[in-house]
Formats: sequence, structure tokens, C-alpha cells
Amino acid sequence: MSAQRTNEQPPVLWQPDAGRRDGARVTHYLHWLAEHGLATLSGYHELWRWSVQESELFWTSLIG
Repeated sequence: MSAQRTNEQPPVLWQPDAGRRDGARVTHYLHWLAEHGLATLSGYHELWRWSVQESELFWTSLIG
């Protein structure tokens, strides 16, 4: 029996509430990047893509 591939996204099993999301370190980092004019990103997946495409800038922002 072979597995079928679909374009459907798997169901979301859990999402943090607004307080947890707002207090997360990654959220603070996203705001910091925007405040310093380095990147305006909407979430984790955009941050990941940016960190790969702009790896030198990403690492400089962390260890600056």
C-alpha cells in the first residue's frame, strides 16, 4: 500500500494563546529586527527563510 501525497496541510494540534505568543523570545526578536530596520517578518517561517537567505546579517544580529 502506497502513501498518497496531497497538498492539504495537516491539522493544527496546538497554538499558543496571545499572552504566550506576545511574551515569547522569538516575538521580541522579530520586533527588535523591525525596530532596527533589519527585517520586517510576520512569523517563524519568514524568520527561518530570512535567516537562511541573509545568514550573515542574521548571525550578526544575534552576536552583534
